[in-house]
Amino acid sequence: MINPGAGFLRHELRGFLSLILSYTDLLTEETQLRQESFYDKNLLDIRQSAQDLKDQVNEFLGKSSEELRSFGIHKVKQEFYSPLYSLIASAQDAKELCKIKKEEQASRDFDKILKFTGSILNLLEGFFTRLSLDNLAESAYHFSTRDMTDLEDSLSGEMVSILDGTILIVDDDDMNRALLSLHLEKQGYTVIKAKSGTEAFTLLREKSCDLIILDIMMPEMNGYKVLELLKFDKNLKHIPVIIMSALDDMQSIVHCIEIGAEDYLSKIFNPILLRARVNASIEKKRLRDKEQQYIKALQESQKLLDKELSEAAQYVRSLLPLPLEGELGCNWIFNPSAQLGGDSFGYHWLNENNLAVYLIDVSGHGIGAALLSVTVMNVLRAQAFQFTNYFKPAEVVSSLNRTFQMEQQNDMFFTIWYGVYDKRDRTLRYTSAGAPPAILVKPSRGIPAKVELLPAGGMAIGFDRSENFFTQEIEVAPGSRIYLFSDGVYEIKKKNGKRMELQEFMDLIKLLPWKGKPLPETIFKEVIGIAGLDRLEDDASLIEICF
Repeated sequence: MINPGAGFLRHELRGFLSLILSYTDLLTEETQLRQESFYDKNLLDIRQSAQDLKDQVNEFLGKSSEELRSFGIHKVKQEFYSPLYSLIASAQDAKELCKIKKEEQASRDFDKILKFTGSILNLLEGFFTRLSLDNLAESAYHFSTRDMTDLEDSLSGEMVSILDGTILIVDDDDMNRALLSLHLEKQGYTVIKAKSGTEAFTLLREKSCDLIILDIMMPEMNGYKVLELLKFDKNLKHIPVIIMSALDDMQSIVHCIEIGAEDYLSKIFNPILLRARVNASIEKKRLRDKEQQYIKALQESQKLLDKELSEAAQYVRSLLPLPLEGELGCNWIFNPSAQLGGDSFGYHWLNENNLAVYLIDVSGHGIGAALLSVTVMNVLRAQAFQFTNYFKPAEVVSSLNRTFQMEQQNDMFFTIWYGVYDKRDRTLRYTSAGAPPAILVKPSRGIPAKVELLPAGGMAIGFDRSENFFTQEIEVAPGSRIYLFSDGVYEIKKKNGKRMELQEFMDLIKLLPWKGKPLPETIFKEVIGIAGLDRLEDDASLIEICF
């Protein structure tokens, strides 16, 4: 008898191996064209391993179950897994080499090869598990007594038995309970027994178990009802259930499986089949238990990470400046997204007449982006560049660009708006590196106010070390306001699904009544209302400077 599923498996494995060989050929051609050779050996090893695995597919997946048993399932697995593991190792090594050499496209190709090997591994795992647990056990019906003894020895070597499992037998027949207990205890299990559904639930409240073997035909509460109640109970529904009955009724079997039974056995059971079914069910339960443990551990880890991120966010906020009052007022709002982000800003007096103002927005989110943002902010506050004139915005931004190149910052870049206001002649000198243009609101008694953009083109920091930046200069009239902001403030998705444009954000500021009181919080509430969200998707920082 040909193995069930062998044809499908053969087709799927050949498909994945053909894809691997195609990607290998493609990468080989590219290295020949570019005369690159640092992963040539890996390509040769991958091709050889894939071909070896293909040979094993052709060799073994046309054999019958009896032929595979005579060869030895463990040996068959070795024939498949040896070239597969060799293939995975070669692809992983090549991927690491590509990372070192910054060969991004080739690295992605090796990622795809590794993805295909993962699919192959899953297919083989499923095939060998089913071959061991189902085919071999069910075929035991057709063997002689000597053959069954040989098969039992084979199963002992091929399958991992769960010898410390606890099994609850629920059956109203004393003889059936005793016979089933005898077989299971002989196999190394701990057995507890109940003669009714009511007694079973009482035992389950007192003791834990790994498997329930449940009789369908019982008085008072039949097996169907017990199974339904088990699956409705949040504390018990995870326990696998094997239904046992003298009924040879496919409709009953289907009904039990639909309710939630793990498997089905006849009361006239074969000991080898019983062992295989019990082993499989308990193993699945153990795997589910481990999965729940992992989920719980991940949840605890996430709680700890959230706590650390919250502390990090509080630290970033503690570095932000206090509001300024007097002849020059500065107010702001800072609203990071759900993740720790890369926004920061500040202002400080360079001397008694000149105020430096800046807003930084690092690409991405998380601790890395926040660390880079805080580092840049501290460099500006401490005036750490020894030969940089901090009164000249273009010179400051150029120094930042030379220092914080992407390849040295884990491929992160940032935008910045930097300006210096001289209160003696009311002159604002500023420059921008990829940041949104500032908005100037001119003195006005009515609504709408007069607004204009303060453009200052320049590439974001980190892309090109030789980028040139230029200082812009304007005179600021008394009663004017300037707004600096990160793109997260206005690049929102509105309730209609469209994105807000910068012009719409300008119109919002233009139409808000200003009575000498800070507007950042009001502006932010308006944006939140337009988005229809409790929290924006991106970090949002907004500074208002009142002259």
